Formats: sequence, C-alpha cells, structure tokens
Amino acid sequence: MKTKGNEALSAGKFEEAIKFYDQAIHLNPVKEYYGNRSLAYSKLGKFTEALADAEQCVKLGPNWARGFQRKGFALHNLRRYQEAVEAYKKGLEYEPNNDQIKKGLSEVEDLAKWEETQKKAEEKKNEQMKDILRIFEGDPLGQCRLMPECKHLVDDVGFVKKVSEIKEDPKKLQTYLHDEGIRLFVTVAAQYQHLSKMTDKERAELFIKQEEERMRMEKLEEEERDRRRREEKKRKEEEERKKKEELERSLTPEQREALKVKDEATAFYKKKDFEKALELYKKAASLDPKNIVYLNNIAAVLLTQKKFDEVLEVSTKAVEIGRDNRAPFEHIGRALQRLGTAHLRKGEYSQAIEFYKKSQTEFRDPDTLKLLKEAEKAQEEKVKKEYINPQLSEKAKEEGNEAFKNKRFAEAVEKYSEAIKRNPDNHVLYTNRATAYTKLQAYTEALKDCDTCLALSPKFTKAHLKKGSIYHTTKQYQKALETYQQGLEIEPENEPLKEAIQQTLMTVSQGSSGGSNAEDVRKNIEKDPELQAILRDPMTQQVLNAIRNGQPFEHFLQDKKVEANIEKLIMAGVIGTGPKK
Repeated sequence: MKTKGNEALSAGKFEEAIKFYDQAIHLNPVKEYYGNRSLAYSKLGKFTEALADAEQCVKLGPNWARGFQRKGFALHNLRRYQEAVEAYKKGLEYEPNNDQIKKGLSEVEDLAKWEETQKKAEEKKNEQMKDILRIFEGDPLGQCRLMPECKHLVDDVGFVKKVSEIKEDPKKLQTYLHDEGIRLFVTVAAQYQHLSKMTDKERAELFIKQEEERMRMEKLEEEERDRRRREEKKRKEEEERKKKEELERSLTPEQREALKVKDEATAFYKKKDFEKALELYKKAASLDPKNIVYLNNIAAVLLTQKKFDEVLEVSTKAVEIGRDNRAPFEHIGRALQRLGTAHLRKGEYSQAIEFYKKSQTEFRDPDTLKLLKEAEKAQEEKVKKEYINPQLSEKAKEEGNEAFKNKRFAEAVEKYSEAIKRNPDNHVLYTNRATAYTKLQAYTEALKDCDTCLALSPKFTKAHLKKGSIYHTTKQYQKALETYQQGLEIEPENEPLKEAIQQTLMTVSQGSSGGSNAEDVRKNIEKDPELQAILRDPMTQQVLNAIRNGQPFEHFLQDKKVEANIEKLIMAGVIGTGPKK
C-alpha cells in the first residue's frame, strides 16, 4: 500500500495517495506512513490534516528528522511561525546537515520575527489607547480650540456631547473612534503632544526609523508572497507538464512531428531568424492543419515582419478553422488578437477595437485589454486631429465672444469649448473660457484653463493676470501676489499687473487691520493644504502661542523659514497686524 501511495504521490494524484496511505496505516501505523500522508495532505493544501499526521509521526519517531520537517512545513503554512521554527530546529538536532530543513527554517525565521513584531505592535497599540484617553483628561474642549485644524469642532453640538461622554465613561472611546470629528481631534492632539516633546533631531530620527521599519515589513511580506507565488507556479508547471504528456500520448505521429517542428521554429524565432521560423511554422501547420496554434505562430512572425495584410489573411483562416474544429477559446482569442494588432499597426483603429473586443469575449487576456486601450486611445487622438479646423475654431470663438457680451456665460463656455476642440493649441482660447468660468463662479475650472494657457504660452501675461485675479476673488491673496509677480518677471512694466498687486496688498492690509472675516479665513485654511501644513508645524505653534499670550516672539523670526510662514499666515488673514475693534 505504501508503494502504491508513493507512486500516486509522484504522479500528482494526491487524493488517491492518501487512500493508499490510509490502508497502510490501518495495517501498520508506523511513522513513515504518517509522514508520507502528511506530505500528501500538504500538497492538497490541507495543512491542518498535514499537521495532525506530522504530530503523530514525531510521536512515533521522536528522533526522526523528517517528521519534524513535515511538522515545520505544516505549521509554516498555517502561519504558526514560531512553532514552525521550533519544529525545524528540533529536526536539525537529529540531522544537522539536512538542506531542506535548513531552507525551511531560513524562510520561517524571518516570518516569526515579523509575527513577534506584530505582537509588539498590538501591545504598543494598547499603550497608545491609554495615551489617547489622557487627551480627554483636563479640558479637552479648551485644548481643541487652540488647534487650528480642529477648533471648528467645538461649534458642533454632537462632538461636544461625545467628548463629554468619553470623559464620563472612557470605555466609550472605542465606540466613538470611528467618528470623523473625534478621530480628527485625537489625531491632531496626539501629534502636538508627541512632537512638542521632541527636538528637531529626534523628529528626524523618528521619521527615518518609521520609514526603515515600514520598508523592512514590506520586504518581509513581499518575500512571503514570492514564496507562495513560486510554489503556485511550480504546481501549475507540474500540472502543465503532465497534461502535455497525456496529450502527446493521444497524438498521431504527424501531430507529434508538428510539435517537434514547432519547437525548432520557436528556437529560430528567438534568434530573430524570422524567415526560417516562418518556413518551419508553415511546415508544422501542414502536418497538423486543424491546430490553429501554428497559424497563430505564423501570424506572430508576419507581424514582426510588418506584413499586416498577410497577418489578416492567416488569422482570419485561423478563426474559421478554430471554430470548425472547436479549438480552445484561448487559441481563437489569440487569432482575433492578431487581427486586431494588424489593423492597429495599419492605423485602422476602429477595426482593431472591434477585433480586440471579440478576442476578449472569447478569452479574457490582460495583454489584449492593454492593446484595446491603446487602440481606443489612438482612435480618440485620430478623431481629435480630424476634428481640428482653425477656421471653424475662430467662428466658435466669435460666437463665444458674442454670448459673453450678452451675459450668456454658460453658452460662452460651450462655444469656447468647441473652439478649443477645433484648435487646442490656441492658448488665447483658454483665457477666454477661464473668464467665462469665473462669471459662473467655477473657479477650479478657470484655474485649470489658466494653467493650460501658460503651459502652451508661458510668457502670456494676460493668463497670469487672470489667474491672479481668481486667487484674489477666492481670498487666496498670497497665491495671487505670487502669480502677479511671475507675470512681472516676464513684463516688468506691465501696468495691469502692478495695479493688481497694489489692489491685493490693500485688501490684505484692510483684513489685517480687523476687517478679515473669521469664517472666510477658516474656509481658506480648509482648502489650502500649504496653510494647513504651516499651522501644523511645531515652530509655528510656538509663535502663535506666544502671540496669544502676549509674549515676545521676534526671536523665532530669525529662522527664515519661520518668518516666511508667518508672512503667509498674515497674507491669508490668519494673523492680524492691526488693532482689534
């Protein structure tokens, strides 16, 4: 029974092997039979059963290294890494030079360390929960008011209620941690607490350490995925080999000869001897005319030779023969893919798209999908190019101007969009549409058009003026000034740009003197990531605290970066410079 089980195991018939080992164990329950059955279970991915047999195996043979190898392998795949390490080490005590056990131990030791790291991370998480609870001690709402990122939460009745409940019953923290407001408050408060206790050097070292740990963990996880992929690949290759052997046993002499010739042809193809490869593929096709694999190979060579019309002829024939002889869907799909590629290379994109879609219907293939997207993109570009007409673009532009004059701004956007489609390289059209967008208060779209205009014509200062005016309108004064200044670097004597700068500075000055609306400032902060980053900076926080408490802060401004950040906050209206009324 053991011999029959071994033969079935070698042939990849694992279920059958297990039945033979069952009988062998029933007749004579020795360690070797349990070890063999454990291996068979592992081959089927039944690692719980494999472990049970391995346990019995080492119980019957406590000095048998292979039993511990089986046990280690099963534990490894059950992700009980530390136990697997112990099993492999036990096996090496009895066979110190066993390479397979050494390899298994090497693979699982890193994973055991990873598991230990995860355990420590969980412990650290519990400690962090305790730290979070400390945030709710004292006056959490007062603390929240001092942090720009979350001070608006104090006006939220629901948030205040939840904070109060957590203070009364700390267990409710776990319930409310999913709440967006609570999560934001906890995150920001923890960052301030932690960073405020650290020097610049310590913060830098912490960041480096976190990055190194993240990269190390990613490497470990990738190695484990690679191991599993290798095993899966090996298993599939073995299955393919057996299928091929079974297929060859059922082939006629001519079909066997065709396979042999095909292998020769492929060798020439790899050497880029395409004429010889083509000759041999044609010979293989004549030996086995119902097998469209050879016609697909011929089409591949012809594609390489750029003989696209011949590809169309051969691949059409391959599809017909394949359907008549019930060829595998994958083979028919490949022939349809070849048809699509021939049309693609000929610039016949709509036909290429049609055949790629048919190919995907036969057999889903990522390469075909990639080619389909390439064809669709090429077709789209072709349509765009064919649509270009500067004369019609000018006509649409005039219609847009007329609509704008009559305050039909949505229609103006539509006409300018048509003009852009007809002549996408005309940079002026984008500023025209940006102007119409601003009338509709579509500022994001307007800014995009200004950026596109400047990408096409970097020295077109009217685009700088328009872009700056949009920033001014949306109360992003620092960005407005920067944009106007960029325009002046191109045209230093540009009067509209100079006037725009003076107007923005006047507006900022009025806001800094007490006229800035707190709600407007808050909205500006919410939509400006740069301001948010500045406000999160620990040095900025120290300056703001000094200002609030009436303490001297000028010494902080000796740092040029801090000084620049404070100037941006003043421009944004976050910090006032005049007397409060």
